[in-house]
Amino acid sequence: MNGSKAVSEQQLVGQAIQRLPTGSVVRGDTNFGVFSVAWAAQRHHDPMLLRLIPARATAFRMPLPEGTDRWVDWKPSR
Repeated sequence: MNGSKAVSEQQLVGQAIQRLPTGSVVRGDTNFGVFSVAWAAQRHHDPMLLRLIPARATAFRMPLPEGTDRWVDWKPSR
């Protein structure tokens, strides 16, 4: 948390994903529903389940009513 080697929780989870056994599923709450975590899981070829805050969820440009779960097949753009 402090000091010259301090990093974010998202960076730490990105490092942890690289050590997961093959076939693991990455699951994260709203603090981890961010690009860097999704990208790390995808690079490691792990399926993921991430909860998004409403502002991030609406960035997908699809209606997401309160309390709705929705499958999103995420592919990074350039």
